[in-house]
Amino acid sequence: MAVNPLVHVLEAVRAAGHEVGPGLSANERHRIESALGLTVPPDFAELLELGVPSGGRFPDWHGGPDAIRPLVARPVEGLLFDVGHGLWLEAWGARPASEHDALSSAKEALAAAPPLVPVWAHRYLPTEPSKRGNPVLSVMQSDIVVYGADLADYFAREFGLARRSEASGTTRPASLPFWGQFLTDEGPP
Repeated sequence: MAVNPLVHVLEAVRAAGHEVGPGLSANERHRIESALGLTVPPDFAELLELGVPSGGRFPDWHGGPDAIRPLVARPVEGLLFDVGHGLWLEAWGARPASEHDALSSAKEALAAAPPLVPVWAHRYLPTEPSKRGNPVLSVMQSDIVVYGADLADYFAREFGLARRSEASGTTRPASLPFWGQFLTDEGPP
């Protein structure tokens, strides 16, 4: 019987000196999801049920929605910062003349963007499509790169595990609603 690759992820996190706390129950996770208006992708939900990496730059999933909310907001805040410095998407129409109006319009448009779920520091997992195998993104304002083909590949890169041969690397995903338009071809070594 094959060992779940997510078990290896948690072992690598421990080996890197981080703690892995008890997993979240499905009810705890659903409470967070409901409060934040998002759905954690199935592979990350499974990881969080197996164990919750904690400490350092890991999100405090046991802290509930109030601990995760600011981290979910951070990618949108980063884009709004860039809007204040000239970023504007063609899909938003003509840019308003005043910075205040531009930020208001962008904020309204960004409310429809699918949320990103924090994994570690500024590494995020898209919630859409809601499926296994979404790439992990490194998100710094509008500078967004694929940092792992999926969760296992990402943790292998971040914490020095041997990568699976079937991982496709950090190539651009076929379809990544909203956030995919920012992806650059640069990624981790």
